[in-house]
Amino acid sequence: MSVQQVDARSDHCRRVAVPTVDRALDDAAALCSCTSTSLSSPAGEVIVLRVAGEVDLSTVSVLQAALADSVARGPCHLVVDLAGLTFCSARGSPCS
Repeated sequence: MSVQQVDARSDHCRRVAVPTVDRALDDAAALCSCTSTSLSSPAGEVIVLRVAGEVDLSTVSVLQAALADSVARGPCHLVVDLAGLTFCSARGSPCS
């Protein structure tokens, strides 16, 4: 399972590996995808994390990993774009 990151300044793409526990998590990645774009602004780096597909109990680990990776990069701002979600369970909350 991996999360794609795109640096908008250079259009450089990289895939960040996300550790998997079992096959079920790999299947979850097919249902939920996260793409991260890095933008520069006068205030510093802004990361936009776009989440698409379904977020529920079986896919929340994909979202959690993408959020953790984005925060670990130390951006000035992190924007999470959920417009691409087709389903979000209350149990899909990263805090649950």
